[in-house]
Amino acid sequence: MERKKKLICGIRIALFAVLAAVCMTGCTSREDVFLEEIAGDTDRIEGTENAKATGSTGEKQTDPGELDNPVSGDDVPLMTQIPQTIFVDVCGAVANPGVYELDEGSRIFQAVDAAGGYLPEAAQNYLNRARSLTDGQQIYVPTEEEIAENLEALASKVPEALQSGASEDTGREGNSEDSLAEGVGSNSGINLNTADAAQLCTLSGIGQSKAEAIIAYREEHGGFASIEEIMNVEGIKEGTFSKIKDKISVG
Repeated sequence: MERKKKLICGIRIALFAVLAAVCMTGCTSREDVFLEEIAGDTDRIEGTENAKATGSTGEKQTDPGELDNPVSGDDVPLMTQIPQTIFVDVCGAVANPGVYELDEGSRIFQAVDAAGGYLPEAAQNYLNRARSLTDGQQIYVPTEEEIAENLEALASKVPEALQSGASEDTGREGNSEDSLAEGVGSNSGINLNTADAAQLCTLSGIGQSKAEAIIAYREEHGGFASIEEIMNVEGIKEGTFSKIKDKISVG
């Protein structure tokens, strides 16, 4: 009986030792697993921090907007060029003289159109209507009468040697003087009371229409009492009178 009790006690001790060993082994395994999980989490945290550091100090991060809407150099639209304008002064024989704003590169005919077009007496063919305009340019449209007057003024400045028959025969001077006697006064000026249209047109600034106006005024008022009276004729003002006062007379 005593032996049996010892055997049972030994078995219990052995079982207890086995159980104790098993318990210790199980705890150690779980502790190792726990430590391994902690180490793995630590590695992941360190990897994340390293990645953040690399992103902030390394290459430039890509903007999400750039990934969603990539634009190549060829797709960038060119800036639209703003059209430039110029200002030109249109005056003379046009309907509405004034300063007009036109597109850069405009021509004379476009400036005239902007001013309402030509007046009936305008010398339309005098200007080069296809000529380009520049900023600040003035376009003066002359009348046909003004063109004729300018041509006469130029002709009067041509040397006598270049004028046809000016000095071919000095023997004709007497006849020439006789033919002009009616239109010349005592001071060798053009007599406003006797000169015909051709003689009046030799005066600076007097064209065919003004010469006819002088003759009409003379006939209507019975002649000119003084040379200053010519300024009463339509179209002849002080400027024209100052040019011809030394070349005209009334008796």
